[in-house]
Amino acid sequence: LPVFEELQTGLALGLAMDNNFVVSIYPRFDFFILSLNQLVNHVDKLPEMSNGEFLPNIIFRVAVGAKKPLDAGPQHTQNHTSALKMMLDWVKIIELSKGSNPRLEYQKALKQRGTFVMVEHYDLYGVDV
Repeated sequence: LPVFEELQTGLALGLAMDNNFVVSIYPRFDFFILSLNQLVNHVDKLPEMSNGEFLPNIIFRVAVGAKKPLDAGPQHTQNHTSALKMMLDWVKIIELSKGSNPRLEYQKALKQRGTFVMVEHYDLYGVDV
C-alpha cells in the first residue's frame, strides 16, 4: 500500500468485518500514530458499538526503530506503547521486549483471535534474547 496509515487501518477493519483475519504492517511506530483515529474510534469501539456482534480479527504489527548500529532519529525511534494502552479498551497490546518469544506471541494472537497491536523492537533483531 502507499503511505496512508489512517486509510490502511480502515481497510484492515473493513476486511476484518467481512470475516478475514488481517495482518497490517507499519514499519515505524511513529507513523502508526497517524492511524489512531481509526484504531481508537472505530476498531477499538466496534465490539462495544455492535453489542459484541463484530469482533474484528486484526494484527497490527508496528516496530520501534533502532538506535544501533545507526540511530534512525527521533521521528523513527519512539515507543508509544504506554500511551496507546491508555487509549484502548478492547485492542490488546503485546510488546515483544527482550526475553519474549515473538513466534509464540504471534501464534497465541492467531489462536486467541481479536485485535492486537504487536510492538517489535528493531534494536532486538539479530540479538540473542
